[in-house]
Amino acid sequence: MMNTNSRGVEAAQAGDLAKAESLFKQAYAEDPSNQGIFQNIIRAMQMRGNIDGLIDYYEQARTGNSNLKADKNIENQIIELALRAGLQQKAKKILSNRAKQGDYRATIIAPLTEILFEDNELEQAKALLVKAIEIDRNDPSLLTNLAIIETELGNYQIADRLYEEVIEQRPNEFLGYYNH
Repeated sequence: MMNTNSRGVEAAQAGDLAKAESLFKQAYAEDPSNQGIFQNIIRAMQMRGNIDGLIDYYEQARTGNSNLKADKNIENQIIELALRAGLQQKAKKILSNRAKQGDYRATIIAPLTEILFEDNELEQAKALLVKAIEIDRNDPSLLTNLAIIETELGNYQIADRLYEEVIEQRPNEFLGYYNH
């Protein structure tokens, strides 16, 4: 007798992604410690174009599953899918949670502050960037985002110094010159 996950794989291979998704979710409910099954759910829902539903399912699943909560690779996939699908507010929620947990890596703070900028939450974006730059002073995306925020806040001299720093760090890249 074939297990539920294997039946889901067969359904996916046969092109029945709705059935595959349902079977993968059932298999995951039976074995919530198996992150491979959750990856199958991600693939099936992504192939069906149901990114919004996937993010909701992820949020619901992670609240009761410490293994899923700790799996940053899956969370990074969900963030990337949300950003690509234009679901900025859903990405913002996940990214904000990561920042609140003390994750100030550029891969988290740069997209979060870009969303905050779009939402005109400039002071919050600035505070996150300052904290992230304290940790990683040499990331040009963080410096550039802070310079953009400072420009928007009317702090042109500070912005100019930040752009100069980007150019100094990466003289052969377009990033600093473009904004300077």
